[in-house]
Amino acid sequence: MRGGRGEEAAEPLQRAVQIEPQETGFVMNLAEWQASSGRLDEAIAGLRAALARDPARPRAWDRLGELLLRHGDAAGAVQAFDRMLQADPRNPAGPAKLCTALIAARDWGDLARVAEAWSTIDEDSADAWRSRSRAAWEQGLFRVAIDHCERVLALRPTDVDERVRAARMCLQAQDFGRAGTFLEEAALQARGHPEVLSATAMLRICEGRFEEAESALLESLSVASGHIPALTLLGRLKHDRVHEGDS
Repeated sequence: MRGGRGEEAAEPLQRAVQIEPQETGFVMNLAEWQASSGRLDEAIAGLRAALARDPARPRAWDRLGELLLRHGDAAGAVQAFDRMLQADPRNPAGPAKLCTALIAARDWGDLARVAEAWSTIDEDSADAWRSRSRAAWEQGLFRVAIDHCERVLALRPTDVDERVRAARMCLQAQDFGRAGTFLEEAALQARGHPEVLSATAMLRICEGRFEEAESALLESLSVASGHIPALTLLGRLKHDRVHEGDS
């Protein structure tokens, strides 16, 4: 909000920063108002100036990283979260935030490094193993990525979405037997789940079992009529059948 009550509310925050610009807490309060008012550039500039004066402020680095991600500066967010962890190595949320920024920056090498260190420190963190899986997959290490995905499932055995993700990875790696196992387990946990059904349809197409694929897709759409993956796959299946009939 520009002008009116919004500016009035900001006045004491701005005055506090003017009187004691070295007080990072005041700068952070003003940055929160600026960010909530859509003034991300001002909030980021203020935090950067405060951190240049006093870099040993993990909360300020944390907030700067979050704002930079919102602003679309993934590389800047990576640097901010890295500095946060340098200032506060035991911050429990730090590795997850850094991995999120690394994924946004598509920095798969550093993601692999950070996620491996995270899973070594906290081997029961499903998010750490999921980050390792993503890094391995993007680096072309498909079997390793699927193995890491299985570690996630060992920690979260009721996570149907993760099981479907594992199955889709297997399909892309052309490991149809393993994909089938994941999908069978997912179907037992959540019968009629649209994602399970559409992934099952993809497996059936890979196996050349087109009628079963269409049946699974129609069942998926009976549960969720606007399910995009099922609609897309059904359209492709019908298109291919029409063209096969013409040839």
